[in-house]
Amino acid sequence: MQQKMAKIAVSMALCLCLSMLGMLAGVALTLWNEGWLISSMDKTGYYTDTTQLAKSECSYFINQTGVLGNIVDEFITDEIVRQDVILGVDGLFRNTGAMAFSKFGDLSTRVEDIIYEETGKILDNSEKQQNFSLQFQCEQRYAEIVRPPFQTAISILLQYKQIGLFLAIAAAIVSVMGAMVLFVMSKTMKQWKGLLASNGLVSACTLLVLSIAIQFCGYQNWMPKTNMEYKLFVKWFGGTSWGLAGVAVVLAGGAIALLFWNKKPKGARKP
Repeated sequence: MQQKMAKIAVSMALCLCLSMLGMLAGVALTLWNEGWLISSMDKTGYYTDTTQLAKSECSYFINQTGVLGNIVDEFITDEIVRQDVILGVDGLFRNTGAMAFSKFGDLSTRVEDIIYEETGKILDNSEKQQNFSLQFQCEQRYAEIVRPPFQTAISILLQYKQIGLFLAIAAAIVSVMGAMVLFVMSKTMKQWKGLLASNGLVSACTLLVLSIAIQFCGYQNWMPKTNMEYKLFVKWFGGTSWGLAGVAVVLAGGAIALLFWNKKPKGARKP
């Protein structure tokens, strides 16, 4: 009776640790993964939307200089915006503080040249100073637009990444110890494999339930659909559900494979 209770206690601890490892793996593949965010931005057209917004906002400042032509394309392109957004994301995940540098360093000079070419007018110091001010505003607005999406939320998540690593190591150690204890307490190899497989399947089911719970928790309504970042958020955060489901499938597959695994004794001849 005592041995049976001990098996149950060890099995519960093993299930808990396997579930925790699976949950941490799912988060590591998505919310803690820089590549997942960059991939999500690619698939949802985030770079194109960001470029359009940057051009629209900066055109407003440029037009106030008296230049009505569309010269913003000289300073902002799809590829430049993409590189600057990724640079900010990389700086956020690696905690390097990397940011997009100024794209409008010679904007005021370019405006001066255009006005002179079109009207022959030479700007006075007051007008030059006004153009410098508009250039600065354009640079500031551009930097705001290309900063990483969900910056505050991701910063908070990354604060727990190191803790998650320690939890994963602890859970892995406890899982190995639990498997060893069950091995000692099992009468046969078949019984031991059965216990491990059942624990793996229970943990896989736990992860699957968690995956379904996330999928139907209503995160699709956490942000207004009119927000430029809405499609990206749904793709990025929703990936957690699929990440957990994928880990659950792998864990379940391993558990089932363990049930059918039969190691041949050494020296056994092939039929």
